[in-house]
Amino acid sequence: MHASLTRQTVPWEAVIALDGVSVERLPAPLADDPRVRTLALPRPVGAACARNLGLAQVRTKYTNWADDDVVAA
Repeated sequence: MHASLTRQTVPWEAVIALDGVSVERLPAPLADDPRVRTLALPRPVGAACARNLGLAQVRTKYTNWADDDVVAA
């Protein structure tokens, strides 16, 4: 998803909610991109809660979401 977003000509930002996982596990292209904000939760809260906490951090007019197990067909 990040590779696709970097090819876009529209402004975008991403919020990644890490569900009790260390921020060091974030791949370098994501960690180094200033358009990517990381919400590191101090303990696992579950996918639904992590998603809702991440959505609460969105600052853009439009929103979309994806879980880490979503793959392109």
